[in-house]
Amino acid sequence: TDSDEKERLEEFGDPQGVDELAAYATRPRRTCAEVLADFRSARPPLARYLDLIPPLRQRYFSISSSPLLHPTTAHLTVAVVRYKTLLHEPRLGVC
Repeated sequence: TDSDEKERLEEFGDPQGVDELAAYATRPRRTCAEVLADFRSARPPLARYLDLIPPLRQRYFSISSSPLLHPTTAHLTVAVVRYKTLLHEPRLGVC
């Protein structure tokens, strides 16, 4: 493994590195693939990587009506989710 990458990952794993880890991974919402691209020498087993990926539930719509305002009808909100992360990477997905 690359010694610089190893050192940075160890810093992320240290309790004192929690803010740095948040700034790196959580705030810009990096994906697992983006992290692996940044740490090319990291080679987690495929089973471990797959454990990190939560299953996506299909959701074609959201109920957006209020039973207080419209007690006999349901309103649906349908959207295609397209946006760019803070790293300017395009994302597509469910709403």
